[in-house]
Amino acid sequence: MFCSNCGAEITGIGKFCSSCGVAVETEIIEDNNIKSNDLIVDANGIEINMTEIYRKYRKEKVNAIKNVMEISGLNIKEAKKIVDFSFEELKINFIDDTMSNSEKEKIIQNQNRKNNIEKAQQESVACCPKCGSTSLTAQKKVLV
Repeated sequence: MFCSNCGAEITGIGKFCSSCGVAVETEIIEDNNIKSNDLIVDANGIEINMTEIYRKYRKEKVNAIKNVMEISGLNIKEAKKIVDFSFEELKINFIDDTMSNSEKEKIIQNQNRKNNIEKAQQESVACCPKCGSTSLTAQKKVLV
């Protein structure tokens, strides 16, 4: 690999060029490793691989938000929206053996509930805002 600033050959796995001190670009390597099922978000013209961020900061949302802010230059509010949306989308894809059965079931039920609510809203059908059930009944209470 060669330095993009001075053209010197970079030997070993360093973060900086030994000749000029410029940070070695690892983005090129990461771009070649992007899988077709990775979630890529465009923020201010910068493509962010949210799947990699989720893998790295699964339990640390605050650090994920900081990372997105550093990469994209977004403010905290916009970065939080991106991270929250992406983590919800990716959570179902990363159910692994380290989670307990109750955690897995909770994630799947939550995802199913959200899907039911979205489906009912698209079809303009009244549904329960909590669970997404479309079997609603109305009861009239008469005061005597």
